[in-house]
Amino acid sequence: MEQPSKELDVLDLAVLVVSRVKFLVGGALLGGALAVGWHALLPKDYASQAIVHLPRPLYLTEGLIMGSVRMIVQSPTEAAKIMVSPAVIDPVIHQLNLDDTDSIDHLRKRLADNIKLEVGPEYLLSLTVTASSPRQAQAQAETILDAWLATTQPSIQERAELEGLSAQAQVSLDVANRLVARLVYEQSSGTRQSESQQKSGATLAMALAMQSHLQRQTAAISSVMRGLTRDVVKQAPTLPSAPQSAPRGLIGLLGVLLGGGLALLWVVLSDAWKRSLQSPTFSERLIRLRSGDDRA
Repeated sequence: MEQPSKELDVLDLAVLVVSRVKFLVGGALLGGALAVGWHALLPKDYASQAIVHLPRPLYLTEGLIMGSVRMIVQSPTEAAKIMVSPAVIDPVIHQLNLDDTDSIDHLRKRLADNIKLEVGPEYLLSLTVTASSPRQAQAQAETILDAWLATTQPSIQERAELEGLSAQAQVSLDVANRLVARLVYEQSSGTRQSESQQKSGATLAMALAMQSHLQRQTAAISSVMRGLTRDVVKQAPTLPSAPQSAPRGLIGLLGVLLGGGLALLWVVLSDAWKRSLQSPTFSERLIRLRSGDDRA
């Protein structure tokens, strides 16, 4: 005679859940309470945010008029790379006395991991620094900005080169100014013949274009010699008022789901064990298993 199946079907599972609903609810609530408590005991991280608006790239032409062109202002992507480089990280470590028994490489990595940079449109750069306290996060962000601005200042050799280039540009600009003034005077006085006036007009157009170019070069050199200042920081580092963490409700919900799932798993396994004990073949299998262990 065929014996009834002892396997757990959907109806049996529904009956089992209803009969152990108090245990399941208790497990879910316990999981939620443990998750919220664990979340409250975790160390809090505070995030200070700042926004930098870099000027548009400035270009200098080697030799002022002809030759290769080089960019002389950091782009947002370049600035982001420099902010997490030792050129900025090392001064921050020393100024804030972050030195400890760890190696300098470990300190650099730990501080760089707490820095988040996002490049936005229109030469915007967002800086977020996380730390264990609001004041520390703000202080680190301020020091990072100061150390980065220091990297935009030209070195002694670069300043000497820029001063020479500025003097050359100023001399060329003075010559262009005098040439433009003379050509404008000749055009207005009408002392030249018509053909000569046409040639003079073309020369004046070229002189005006050269004058405008030299003016831009002179302004660019002066800007580079000054370096970037705090004016590019459009939003100073904020003082965070609340820790940066996941919402407590979300943590509690995940804990409830995990606790309920574990409780359901326990109920199903317990019922499966009881059903296996009622199986007539269970004893035979247990005896074979034990005899196998004894022979081993």
